[in-house]
Amino acid sequence: HITLEKGCRPRYVVLDHHKYVEVRSSHLPRNASAGTSCMAYLVTRKKDHGICVRMRSTHIYSDHAKIEFLTGPYTSDKIIQRNSKPDEEWCTPHRLLAVRVSTSADEPNLDRDFYYAFQVEAMSKELIPLQYYMDSFAECDLEHELTSGQEVSVVAQRVPPVTPDVPTTCELTFYTTSDDEYEQVCVQLDKDSFTFGSDQSRKITAEQRATEREEGLKSLTLGRLKQRYYSTEEALNGVTACSDNKRLVLLLNRTEALFGFTASVRSERHVFWESEANEATEMKGLRVVKGITYFIATIDCLVAVLAALLSALLKWPKGPWRRWAENFNALAAAHAPQTYPAQDPGTYSPHGHKDDSFDSSISSPDFSL
Repeated sequence: HITLEKGCRPRYVVLDHHKYVEVRSSHLPRNASAGTSCMAYLVTRKKDHGICVRMRSTHIYSDHAKIEFLTGPYTSDKIIQRNSKPDEEWCTPHRLLAVRVSTSADEPNLDRDFYYAFQVEAMSKELIPLQYYMDSFAECDLEHELTSGQEVSVVAQRVPPVTPDVPTTCELTFYTTSDDEYEQVCVQLDKDSFTFGSDQSRKITAEQRATEREEGLKSLTLGRLKQRYYSTEEALNGVTACSDNKRLVLLLNRTEALFGFTASVRSERHVFWESEANEATEMKGLRVVKGITYFIATIDCLVAVLAALLSALLKWPKGPWRRWAENFNALAAAHAPQTYPAQDPGTYSPHGHKDDSFDSSISSPDFSL
């Protein structure tokens, strides 16, 4: 139990000794004065483990009480207070998690207005989904490496805010280490997670809310996209947008609208571009075959035209063109291979003896013009 009372002592719990540890409020009457704060420290000593929190039941009806989860000495990672909707499960790759329960004003009776219960356990880092926060100075303007198939979450603005001071400009760069030609970094924005303004419960007109939405959407820019196919506007409509190479940039310039969103960034092998490349290769081969076919068809056409021309010239009356055609045919016949009849082995005549049965006289073609 973490009991909210004046002078409470910190609790230290090593998670490795338990399957899980349940943290819940005390059932005893609790009277807390202003500024009361009680802490519990939960730690795992395994270097390859982080910590996960599973919320069971939390009811905070007091405006002055809250629960904070911290992994560092300066700002909270998560805050649960009145009207907030805590995540059902939240994990951190850090091995130390501090839980602080506090009140900022005199609360005569917290039993009715303040109740919490959640489980904490050590978890392998391989099973912990990575999250990056664009409202943290420590995580902005950095590059993050993704292996093939790895997916991470990006949160623009935590609700409720964990700190009043947030970066005016935050740039996150994600790149993949895969050598695959078709590996890309893709992002998908969750439209249902969009928020505009620091206080969603305040009363403003529909026109003011529309203006906030328009200004908020303009504050996000996606860089290194494959511009021919994707744009920031399409991504804001929930379309998955991918990088032109292996790098993707998310740039958030905060305005008074305080655009909040959750995005999923992953490194994936894009099958569509692979099929496009294969199709382009196949089309290139078809173009080569088509060119060869056209070349052969052209030669065949030229031969056919020449044969038709010779045939027409031979039909003309005596004249220079007919004589030219006859001489062309004679020249072609002279250079054509000659076929001689097979001789009987017994009739072979050696050199110097003439075989009277073989007429060796061959008339020469007439080449005169």
